[in-house]
Amino acid sequence: MRNAAFIGLLVCFAAGCSQPMGPIAGNELEGEPAEWPDDWAFADDVDKYLLETNPDDPYSVTIWGITHNGEFFISAANKKNQWAEFIDKDNRVRLSVDGALYSARAIRITDRDKITETTVPAYDNKYEYDYEGNFIEDGILYHIVPR
Repeated sequence: MRNAAFIGLLVCFAAGCSQPMGPIAGNELEGEPAEWPDDWAFADDVDKYLLETNPDDPYSVTIWGITHNGEFFISAANKKNQWAEFIDKDNRVRLSVDGALYSARAIRITDRDKITETTVPAYDNKYEYDYEGNFIEDGILYHIVPR
């Protein structure tokens, strides 16, 4: 099984795959541009999303995301994530939800009460995830809004 995964990665790299694969970052995302939805509730049925940052030299990752009151949010467990560092420099991103691409901006939420109210319970509910350390102090929450 492990050899098959390794061979799959080699084939992907040789073929010039740009999409991220699991924990391995990719480049520019592929997919069909989509109209911005009025309500992101449909995205609750998706487990993993693809996020492209750094528009001048695209860097994409697989991430988790949540919806709250019809809005979409992503978070980084800590400030050391490469993609979060790219967003701090340029907040233009593209989000792929089941192959539909949304041009967006990632707006950092600094209100700790909003993070407590939004992120922690929603991530725990959706992913049954126990944050290590203190996410309220160390984590980053981004609101994904249209460009």
